[in-house]
Amino acid sequence: MKTIDRIFIAVLVMIICISGIYAVKSFSKGREAINVVGEGQVEVKPDIISMNIRGATTGSETLSDQAREKEKTKLEQLLQPLNFSIKKTYTYFRDHGSCSSRAKDIEAPCRDIFITITSTGENIIKNGEEVLHLLEKQSLWSLTNADISVSNTREIVKEARKLALQDAKVQAEATANTLGVKLGRLLQTTEYGLREDEYGSDPDTYFYHQSFYNGESLKDATTLKITRKAYLTYDID
Repeated sequence: MKTIDRIFIAVLVMIICISGIYAVKSFSKGREAINVVGEGQVEVKPDIISMNIRGATTGSETLSDQAREKEKTKLEQLLQPLNFSIKKTYTYFRDHGSCSSRAKDIEAPCRDIFITITSTGENIIKNGEEVLHLLEKQSLWSLTNADISVSNTREIVKEARKLALQDAKVQAEATANTLGVKLGRLLQTTEYGLREDEYGSDPDTYFYHQSFYNGESLKDATTLKITRKAYLTYDID
């Protein structure tokens, strides 16, 4: 047997051993267990969007605030036909340093302005794209990021979790059957989200986060793929 053949066989045996160790490992002294990973995914059309806008006005504290109010009113008028409304506004006056508007520094005195706009309904992505193009034509405002989700997010996450658990159980039963053992009681469950763009501390909710730097589009969020992974450990009878 050639040396390269021996190496190939050795590597193959190692892979098989590692796979076996993962599928069936010692859970505690004198007990073996089956570990499996299930995945569930639900595709939905988003109906909630929140977009964060940034701008800046110049002048003294009073003048910059008056300018802010004027620009905010103009922005509201532009957004209204697209079914967007201003949810909250935060401003910060600077008497030294600089503010930022459309990636440009504005020397103090000036006022940084942060506005969150929201919309709901089946046309949020289309209307959000219109807002994006609209802001590109503005000299003051720029879009920084957007959060997109569904109104029944908890129900969708629950369904994805259910599918993940079902998938994991099917895999556990198949593994037990292949090994010629009987699947015992469920010992442990662990769940994880899968997408890197999921944010928030509540595992029962989901939203897609997108940042904007230069020329990005919302079209990637036309359909949301909400995914959950379930790690299950079963006893072996």
